[in-house]
Amino acid sequence: MYQITPFHRIVSFILIACILQSCSYYKFRTIPEGADTEYVNNRIAKRPAHKNYFIVHKGDKAWQLKDVVFVNDTLTGTITAMNPTVKEYMNKAYAGSKKRVPREDLTYINQVHVFIDSLDESSKNVAFTAEDIDRLDLMNMNRGLKIITVASAVIVTTFTALVVLLLIACSCPHTYVYDGEKYYFNNTLFTGATSENLERDDYKIMPDYFSNSGNYEFFIRNDEEEQQFTNMLELIVVQHNENAEISMDQQGKIYSLEELVRPSEVHDNSGNVLTDLVSYADDAGHYFDNKGEEDYNNVYASFEKPEDTQNAKVVLNVKNHQWGGLVFNEFSKLFGKHHDLWAKSNQKKSKEEIRENIKKAGFLLTVSVKKNGEWIELEDLDLIGDVNYNSIVIPLDSDLLTDESIELRVQSGFMFWDLDRINMDFSAPSNLSVQRLSPSSALGSNNNDDTEALASNDDKYMSHLTTGDSTTVKFEGIENIEGMNRTIFLHSKGYYLPQKQFSGKLQRKELAKINIEAGLSIFSRGLYQDYFGNLTLNTEQ
Repeated sequence: MYQITPFHRIVSFILIACILQSCSYYKFRTIPEGADTEYVNNRIAKRPAHKNYFIVHKGDKAWQLKDVVFVNDTLTGTITAMNPTVKEYMNKAYAGSKKRVPREDLTYINQVHVFIDSLDESSKNVAFTAEDIDRLDLMNMNRGLKIITVASAVIVTTFTALVVLLLIACSCPHTYVYDGEKYYFNNTLFTGATSENLERDDYKIMPDYFSNSGNYEFFIRNDEEEQQFTNMLELIVVQHNENAEISMDQQGKIYSLEELVRPSEVHDNSGNVLTDLVSYADDAGHYFDNKGEEDYNNVYASFEKPEDTQNAKVVLNVKNHQWGGLVFNEFSKLFGKHHDLWAKSNQKKSKEEIRENIKKAGFLLTVSVKKNGEWIELEDLDLIGDVNYNSIVIPLDSDLLTDESIELRVQSGFMFWDLDRINMDFSAPSNLSVQRLSPSSALGSNNNDDTEALASNDDKYMSHLTTGDSTTVKFEGIENIEGMNRTIFLHSKGYYLPQKQFSGKLQRKELAKINIEAGLSIFSRGLYQDYFGNLTLNTEQ
């Protein structure tokens, strides 16, 4: 397929590792009440204690633990003074900052914070079980927040002639949100809508740093070699009780999740057990990268079936894997100088035909349920971008749940998706207050006023035609309801036209190999083998 030497593999691996690790951010997340005991026993206890800083809290006091050991579900440790750097990152995180972490400080952000009521401050030795924990907070890298650093850009430029570029930045409009100190790359819009006939609606959860504010602001920028056309933007503000997690399906329907159920067992098609890995939303996902002989990579999840399944829903936290960008770039190169003709021919096809071709290639994520021994497809997920995990709900008709237990299958091409969580929810709909806002202003870097163009779904578009074009979008008039939490989503609609140019001959034989069922998945696995051989790229902490 490619003449790739060991030198190419080494440089490629260095590139990937450098880009993934040189631009990290850290964050806190609180494990939901009721799940903390299981999380400690099944996740924290299995991670080497020396790779984490354990902090125990009582009231407004905190101590670091050393010599941490798990024995018979009991954590023991010795109280010691807190490392100054650990304390610095802890204080910044609890203050709400989303800080960038220098590579030399990555070890200091692996923190486990346990809050307990009963602690003898006069004793240096502590011992408690998971049941004693009132609250559990985890800190580690937020891999969703990435920006290519100058150093990484220099390395990529230096080796352009030697290795295939890693396209870590997702094509499509990029959103940058202000956290009180700086703007950071948060998400992408309508990923995969690469022609006018593929224009589609997209729904992404947005961070809410100023939860009492009546205004919301971010900017959209064209960071790619493409022309971007945004039809509309709408801010959706959902007010809900504090025990509910709010999510959406692909059509934008809002769901209140109040009885999330974790799977009893999860494994891939090679038999590897993934239950602990994909039961929690913790930014540690499965890459669909097992080396089995099957063309597609599958994840199988089993759930105990409750008596009432009228409100059954599958809940996924997913994103696209960065490797997929490299694969699609290599695939595009096979068309050589004829790439533009191929792209234009696709623009004449119907959305349904193109979508079916993308699914055939293995790019879509397909979710199925087993009924009477047969797999019945529920839904195919559109490309979602590789920046942040996004929660997606798939409603499940109770008529499909006739077996004694519930078995689900999640299918992807090789390393095209990253699965962080698979849960189910059976709670009935709850009362939600939903407010939908159009932009109060949308001012572009070229002095364009696109407020009217983004106000509704019509024939008016905000156009970003060159790399660097950006627009600051503001929303005003958010209504806050006392005693309720809020979750914010961005509804967008649009498409984009890649402008990257390719050269060379048309590789007919190679393209013929890909033009089969799961062809791009097979191509991806072969490309990975050519690059890395038996080398495992593991970015989990």
